[in-house]
Amino acid sequence: MFLFIGISASGQTLTQTYYDKCTGEVKVFTIPLQGSTVIVYYNKSRSFTAADVTSGALQIWLEETYTWWSTYNPCSSAQATQTVVQQTAQQATQAATSAATAAASAASSAASSAAASVPIPSSTPPPASPPPTSTSSSSSSSSSSSSSSETKTETKSEEKKEESKQEEKQEEKKEESKEEKKEEEKKEEKKEEKKEEKKKEDKKKQQATQPVLIAANYMTMQNLDGSFNQVASFGLSKSSLTGATSYSANAMIWSNLKQFSLSLSKTDLLFNYDRKVPVKFGDEVIGHTYHKGSIYKITGLSLTAMLMFDTRVLALGMNDVFLLKKGMVFGYALGGTFINMKKDVMMSPALTAFITRPFPFKRVTLSPMVAVSSSPVSYTTATNEFTYSEYVTYIVGSNFDFNLTQRFKANLGINTIGNTNKNIPMTYAITIGSKIKL
Repeated sequence: MFLFIGISASGQTLTQTYYDKCTGEVKVFTIPLQGSTVIVYYNKSRSFTAADVTSGALQIWLEETYTWWSTYNPCSSAQATQTVVQQTAQQATQAATSAATAAASAASSAASSAAASVPIPSSTPPPASPPPTSTSSSSSSSSSSSSSSETKTETKSEEKKEESKQEEKQEEKKEESKEEKKEEEKKEEKKEEKKEEKKKEDKKKQQATQPVLIAANYMTMQNLDGSFNQVASFGLSKSSLTGATSYSANAMIWSNLKQFSLSLSKTDLLFNYDRKVPVKFGDEVIGHTYHKGSIYKITGLSLTAMLMFDTRVLALGMNDVFLLKKGMVFGYALGGTFINMKKDVMMSPALTAFITRPFPFKRVTLSPMVAVSSSPVSYTTATNEFTYSEYVTYIVGSNFDFNLTQRFKANLGINTIGNTNKNIPMTYAITIGSKIKL
């Protein structure tokens, strides 16, 4: 009996249960009465004994660890703000890169068309003059033959008249056949012109709007607590015929199936009136007018809704992108973020600025990017207080676009997200995706 009691006493353990408010998971920790055990909780570990459990030291450590975790977990405002900043910078830089690439291609096509419009002198020689006719020789021969005999000349003249009539008839037939051929050629040309016009009309009808662009991305994103998530992203975008207005939608699904995101955006191209067009009266130029020419800026509106476990996030934003000299692109985004955690709502404005420079090559376009974002003030309904922050979030990375075919593209993006607050760790994100035009 004494031996059995000793064995059962040494086998007794203490159990500590803790509830995670963010993920809804229940953490169970088991500690033996004798000796110690190492408890791992949210990437932190510490050795505890049974005495630490009875004294409350374990409970205090768990609460301190959760307080640290709550600032970096997926339900935290810091994580939500960082995700919104990352999505805003990516959407704005993608719009800027596509606009810069389109502007460069338009400039090159305009230069090529201008070069093609220069007239080239023809090197074909002028047509040769027709050879002189032999009427004089025939008349001289006829005059000489008349002196010999009149009968012969009469018969010969009659024969010549008949021959000339036959030749005239043959020439008339040839001319008629030529005219018929010309008419047939004209009819064929008209038919071909009609066919080309129909083709152009069909193309215009089909290209009333640009084809739908489908994008699918696979991302590996690091959280603030050091863990990694796999995220699948799917996007649709459609532009007008001129490309001046485009609409896009993007959905993101996390691998844990507890985090989702949906973004809607609209982008407009605004132009400078710097294209000089002459005004003519007849053949004379009487003045000039200015029409749309180079791109002034790209302006956009965006709406993003996210569900991160039990936290709901709504972000509104507007951005302006400017095409600078030497291919540089600068932009900024103004937005507001609303974060709902349980019964608490936090509201904060945000200012994001970025600069990028696309480097187009034959098959690859390299676009390095630097972005900076700040949320200087936030308001929380639970405490009814304003909180001020001097910290800044920054993103440094690059995007690689591979033009595999005219309709299919692949892209690779590598970003580093940091914060001037030393307590917030640096994270990384890698994106592998593709784009295809229907």
